Amino acid sequence: MADSFYLDLPADLQFAAERAAASVGIDLKSFIIQAIEQKLAALESETFFRERAARGSAGGLLKFLNEAPDQPPLYETDKLPDDK
Repeated sequence: MADSFYLDLPADLQFAAERAAASVGIDLKSFIIQAIEQKLAALESETFFRERAARGSAGGLLKFLNEAPDQPPLYETDKLPDDK
């Protein structure tokens, strides 16, 4: 079991978090845990993509794009608007 610690939230932030937690049917503790998990996942994703981008190159991207098949988008919503 994890150690406990005291978290002193500003009243307005606590009230907003309690409302948000209630709106999704969970208690404040679970809401805060999920918020921390989501933030950590976002930071890990950012780190992954920064490291991956550092290994990439414009030449590699152009090579990848030039090798892509020339075909129309699969979905109507993927089409670019006509330039007029």
